[in-house]
Amino acid sequence: MKRKYLVAFLLVGLLCACSNAKTDVQVVETNADEIGTMESNHGTMEIKSKYHSDCSQLQANGEEIEPEAFLNVFQYARKTENGVEMIYLDSTFLSGRLLYEISNARIVHSLQEMDVPSSGFSPDICEVDENGKPTQPSWIMEDGSFEGHSVILVDVTVTNDNAEQRREKDKFENETDPYTFSATQFLFLCDPSIKPGGPYSNYNTIRYFSEMQDDVNYAYSFRLLPGESTTFTIGFVLGRPESRFESVDGLLLSNVSGSSDGVLIDPKLGG
Repeated sequence: MKRKYLVAFLLVGLLCACSNAKTDVQVVETNADEIGTMESNHGTMEIKSKYHSDCSQLQANGEEIEPEAFLNVFQYARKTENGVEMIYLDSTFLSGRLLYEISNARIVHSLQEMDVPSSGFSPDICEVDENGKPTQPSWIMEDGSFEGHSVILVDVTVTNDNAEQRREKDKFENETDPYTFSATQFLFLCDPSIKPGGPYSNYNTIRYFSEMQDDVNYAYSFRLLPGESTTFTIGFVLGRPESRFESVDGLLLSNVSGSSDGVLIDPKLGG
């Protein structure tokens, strides 16, 4: 199957000299024929496998669909006034979709530089207190500096465009809420120069969520009814052992993991 690849270079403002400068994100590559043309609602698709680049296992309403129809959803990117808008679908969706805009990418090296709550780090990278409650990562020093680490923060505004999920049983046998979603699925950090050896070989998932929940089993959850919008901040940690990446140089943001079939976005944070 022949695919058209479009490299779209969008002008951005000059970066500030400071290391935590706030910048616009920039779409650098997308497989879509034209940025901003993928508005159709594909919410009825049953996504069998996000990570099959050939999309051979995809079905919609019980019938096989053309690979291009699936790819168009994850190749959609529209430049907005503040950033980039994309679409999220999931195999659990009965209808609709989530629209999400990413903006205000910045890198911080201390708690003092953060403009969001310091309590949003993933529980699995945090120390725990005497009651077993997560506190903060061990690399956050008493003075608030990050020893050997830095954090890329990105603002995400999500709009529920009539998305409703199937009611299912979670691993605790509780019925799921059709309007509760996870913040982990929208954006990934990747190094496109590393040849993938598996679904996450050159990708990092988020390790910070400004609305982190107390229940570690649903830490990244948020609830959003049809027609509603919400804004939160997600973050990627740089530095071992939490991340396979130690420097921001060469890293891009992507709306899919383990595949080159999505949209790559340059946060413009390199030196």
